[in-house]
Amino acid sequence: MVVVLDEFTYLTEVAPALPSLLQAIWDNQLQHTQIMLVLCGSYIGLMERQALTYSAPLYGRRTAQIYLQPFSFYQACAFLPNYSAEDRVRAYAVVGGMPAHLEGWDDTLTVADNIERLILQPEVPLYDERRLLLRQELRDPHNYFSILRALAAGRTRLGKIAQTARIESMPLVSKYLSTLRDLRLVERRVPVTETPARSRRGIHQIADNYLRFWFRFVQPLQPLLETGQAANLLE
Repeated sequence: MVVVLDEFTYLTEVAPALPSLLQAIWDNQLQHTQIMLVLCGSYIGLMERQALTYSAPLYGRRTAQIYLQPFSFYQACAFLPNYSAEDRVRAYAVVGGMPAHLEGWDDTLTVADNIERLILQPEVPLYDERRLLLRQELRDPHNYFSILRALAAGRTRLGKIAQTARIESMPLVSKYLSTLRDLRLVERRVPVTETPARSRRGIHQIADNYLRFWFRFVQPLQPLLETGQAANLLE
């Protein structure tokens, strides 16, 4: 029998003792049965703290873990059969490989029309989805948002990120970037000729296409978009 607890992090917010209860039930009863227990969650940081880290009640009891990746570009193209190769690249650059984002994309319309319809209207889910998700994942969203805005604007090196985000402490910026990497929101890239841990030539980039697009184009314009100027701001 397969038992799936979806959005496990929501359950633990309502009942913080749930991981400890599951640990006791698993140790005393379920591990001796033919039950497969699956815990799913959207928030990576919370899932790691509640189920994967050494201090978590359920640590050491899992037999597998899967981090579901977004679709690759080639997989995403299956959602866009009517587009040219160029427009498929443009669409993927905007929404990335998240299935829910691709499902709403209409490839009988232009890329610009889809952006206006799906993203630039204050009442649609994608307009503010990223801000709401990040606020649940991050304890100090203001500084994280400043760093993500800097990255989206092309500031990829530590000094430029700190300067653009107006955070004077470089160790603090490094700490924020480390958290964003742990959440798979940011990635650090180094030249192939260097060892990643030792390289001083590494750059940081936003890992998710839509997150990068949102911080680059949508978030700075939200005060104007909320006055109904989407069509004028589309260019």
